[in-house]
Amino acid sequence: RSAVAPYTERRVLQVLALGFSSGLPLLLTYSTLSAWLATSGVRRAAIGTFALVGTPYALKFLWAPLMDRVPPPLPLGRRRGWGITIQILLMGAIFTLGSCDPKHNLPRMAVLAVVVAFLSASQDIVIDAWRVESLTSDQQAPGAAMVQSGYRIAMLVSGAGALFIANSAGWFAAYATMAAFLGLGVLVFLFSPEPEVP
Repeated sequence: RSAVAPYTERRVLQVLALGFSSGLPLLLTYSTLSAWLATSGVRRAAIGTFALVGTPYALKFLWAPLMDRVPPPLPLGRRRGWGITIQILLMGAIFTLGSCDPKHNLPRMAVLAVVVAFLSASQDIVIDAWRVESLTSDQQAPGAAMVQSGYRIAMLVSGAGALFIANSAGWFAAYATMAAFLGLGVLVFLFSPEPEVP
């Protein structure tokens, strides 16, 4: 019971939800998107080029210091303000990406996929900072475990879950549903206090 108790604390459970929001967009610009393009008859060479969309994840260290110092558009604190702003933009980008037709809007889809990846990488920056600053030293290890668990659950949802929805209701419904799921992260930031930073 004492071993499980840290994982049931409110802040740690909030980290699980934010981990879910963090992992959700990844496959929507990778394997799920590749499956969509393949079923739409897009050439393999073009699909392979879409692998470059994930580049922002490797370069997010370049703009992380800016997000740590520049005031966010929403005056809710550094972490909450940036978190909610990015997640709202991310929901809109995923929704718009899902409304495209690969047969007629492939260049537009490529641009939107890069936007989704950039916003997703930016969201990771904010979530990691919020987690480290919000949790006590005793909660850091459970928090790290929970954020990874949420991330993996989200990858199952945006992978197999999105494909299941697309098979029964179409690709727009799949991407719109994934965009709606990101609202979970917005609620966490909205109803959680801003971390106190010395």
